[in-house]
Amino acid sequence: MSSVRWLSSALAASLLLVTSARGGSVLVSPLTDPSVCGDSAVAASLVAADFFVVSPHCVSLCKRTESECKKLVRRVVGCYRGWLATAAGFSDRSCAEMAPAVVRECKAQVGATITGLKQEAAMEIDTRSAECEAWSSACQTACVAP
Repeated sequence: MSSVRWLSSALAASLLLVTSARGGSVLVSPLTDPSVCGDSAVAASLVAADFFVVSPHCVSLCKRTESECKKLVRRVVGCYRGWLATAAGFSDRSCAEMAPAVVRECKAQVGATITGLKQEAAMEIDTRSAECEAWSSACQTACVAP
């Protein structure tokens, strides 16, 4: 399951909102699928937690893997934030082209949705980083004591 599913429905609703408020078939953003950024559930793709038990550097390797896992999580969510900024820019531009009576409401609705999605992205980093930490903890527990 792609981890961008947590955001797709809310963003789609925002884009549909702008489109329906305009009353036409407008391309609000040329970017239609945030899954291009990848899956932030990096820990789910790691090897088994007992993978390094045969190494004398087991604990160090577990900690290094945790660090790399967290970096990848931040990269994926960072990509999503860039994707979101582009979509927000196009949505804002689309609002600006509407009838003057609905411009302010449109921008407010898009802004609120974008703010909510940015908060979800921050929570996604925390959640996925905790998964990296849990993997590392299990890995270190599996290491043979020196």
